[in-house]
Amino acid sequence: MAARADVAPQRISYRHALMLIRNVWLTAWLAPPGVLPRRFEAFHDELALLLLPPRRSQRCFPRTVKIKMSNSPPLKRSRRRTRRVI
Repeated sequence: MAARADVAPQRISYRHALMLIRNVWLTAWLAPPGVLPRRFEAFHDELALLLLPPRRSQRCFPRTVKIKMSNSPPLKRSRRRTRRVI
């Protein structure tokens, strides 16, 4: 498919290609043999529907590690001291 569309294989939607192929496969047995070549040509014409937009080269917001925030205040005493008090 990618060679026929003259794009990289990563630019074809896997999910939509699978759905399209499945649909053609399930409906092919209903069609008379003389119609199959036209159906396959229509299938290849629908390739434009499967193309994904090109990937962006740079991110707008680069990936970072988020700082973990807590709603409770930090403990003032060490745990060992806290256990003795209780």
